[in-house]
Amino acid sequence: MRCSGLLATLSLRILVIFLLFVEVAFASTVIKLKKDVFLKKDSIYLKDISNITSDNSSFKQFLKKMYIGAIKKSQKVITKKQIEDILKKNYIDTSKIRIVGNKIIVKRFLSIIDKSRLKKDVEQFLKKNFKNIEVESISYPNFKTIKGTKLQVKIRKRSQTSTHIYLTYEIYKNGVLVKRFSIPVRYKKISYVVFSKEFIKRGETITKEKLELKKYIGNPRHLITSLQEILGSRAKINIRKGIPIKDYMIKPNYLVNRGSSVKIIYNKGLIHIELLGRALENGLLNQIIKVKNISTGKVIPCKVIGKNQVLFIGGSF
Repeated sequence: MRCSGLLATLSLRILVIFLLFVEVAFASTVIKLKKDVFLKKDSIYLKDISNITSDNSSFKQFLKKMYIGAIKKSQKVITKKQIEDILKKNYIDTSKIRIVGNKIIVKRFLSIIDKSRLKKDVEQFLKKNFKNIEVESISYPNFKTIKGTKLQVKIRKRSQTSTHIYLTYEIYKNGVLVKRFSIPVRYKKISYVVFSKEFIKRGETITKEKLELKKYIGNPRHLITSLQEILGSRAKINIRKGIPIKDYMIKPNYLVNRGSSVKIIYNKGLIHIELLGRALENGLLNQIIKVKNISTGKVIPCKVIGKNQVLFIGGSF
């Protein structure tokens, strides 16, 4: 019983201290009601519908966090009297607080999905997920504008070919699917391929100075996409200046030709051995090819290191 009495006395003291604190705060507190408010959330707090000024910062924060109600329809009207009643329920003497304004109209912020929004969503999705394409056309659906408080859009790629991307555009309301559209996108691929920087004669060795990588829109089939892939090759035909170089325009300048005799070099620590071999494949510089060891008849992997010279890289002789 004594504990209960002490708790009651303590609670009363806390209440008295709080009321004294509030009494001081009232004298310089003004709540100025807004006219129209748009909210995305359901819960309404005093800070959402008014501008609060007070010399007492703690009391001001207390008022800001005061719960007013919930908006369940498209809009809700809150009157000055309703605000006063809520303040009274929170043990605040409204006669010592100045409230400016008579009512507030709180409107639910509506999401709108129309053709313009759909186009923007699709364009952003393509820009984010398909960086190396140029869009030629997009087939958009016709539909009535959809409005709601909790609309959500999901876009995904359904399939893709060399010329088309097929997207699915879905609209959800309160988590429930309400519309689904199929959106075909026609595109061309953007690649960076090797162009001739100057005229290249037939039979001429192709060097870096004669080439440049440039943007190319379209099917890159038969085109060269790397400078390293073409350097050292020879032109099979005359190649005009400023055109993309195709694989049939050049012939590799092999350091090792299939069927030719090659020197096989073996290096391991202080051991250095040179053997005679026969190339079973054509080989460019640093390319791994199969070579037959003439003395043993074994086929071994070797790396091309020079004209008709290869380095043994593994296995046994």
